[in-house]
Amino acid sequence: MPAQDVLGGNGALRGSTAGPDQRSIPSTPGELVAMQRLLASQDQPPPQDGEGRVAQTLALLLTQDLQPWECQQIALALLQQLEGYHKAVVDELHDTPQSTAAQVACWAIDGDRLMHCRRLLESITLI
Repeated sequence: MPAQDVLGGNGALRGSTAGPDQRSIPSTPGELVAMQRLLASQDQPPPQDGEGRVAQTLALLLTQDLQPWECQQIALALLQQLEGYHKAVVDELHDTPQSTAAQVACWAIDGDRLMHCRRLLESITLI
């Protein structure tokens, strides 16, 4: 979905009550991508050579001589961070009167999927 389809005239997400200086919680992946593009173009210069922090971190990890259990621990830490972030967003949505049930459900379902991924990864025993 193009960013102009999601963003209103004032730079806020369509359907949100936030002004151009306020951050709102996206309700769809398309809105999240549009918000990230908008914020990236306003707040910071574009990453050099098309690589962001995540790509740089992954490239650095690939250059390391890591054991499988170390990779598993890194993946678990990332999943735990994402899971915690989703839980925090769901808690924030519960406290926000303008949030919709669909927003809460989407974030809660994603958080639940992350929890299942984490549990699956924790159940794997590496030698």
